[in-house]
Amino acid sequence: MYLSDEVIYVCLLLISIPIGFLFKNSRHTNLKAYSSTLIGFIFALTVCRWDVLHSLITTSVTCLIIASVTARYVHIAAFIWCFSYLLFFRTTNLFSIRLPVAHSNAIQLMLTLKLVGIAFEWHDSYTRLKTIRTQTNADESEKLHLQDMYLSVKPSTLRVFQYAYCYIGLLT
Repeated sequence: MYLSDEVIYVCLLLISIPIGFLFKNSRHTNLKAYSSTLIGFIFALTVCRWDVLHSLITTSVTCLIIASVTARYVHIAAFIWCFSYLLFFRTTNLFSIRLPVAHSNAIQLMLTLKLVGIAFEWHDSYTRLKTIRTQTNADESEKLHLQDMYLSVKPSTLRVFQYAYCYIGLLT
């Protein structure tokens, strides 16, 4: 029995609702993180088929950027990379490469927004930490220190992949 791409897409969206209820009651943080990543990747593979390679390339290079570019410029590098690759992805037919399947456009766009967002959060955390180091006012310094402790993002490569392929927000 053949199902159209739209039917598969809607089915995956509907399947994600009960999965959310299962995860909501779980206390195992690592299990939730790995499971939601695996489910998200399976969803992406189901929707995109071989075009999932585009999302893997985008995520892998962004991980390299986050790991190797200083926090001062990481947001600019990630922005340029992700949106340049998105432009290439949307115009692959101009490079004699077949156009990706329709729903992979949505996944690639969401992934681009997520990955650029991580880079901006990393840059904002760096800026906040820099402000803390130059702060002389004790009250303001304590407030900024608490913000750094609870709001700062210091992503590892594993966490970037987990965030990128988490089934929540991958398809919508």
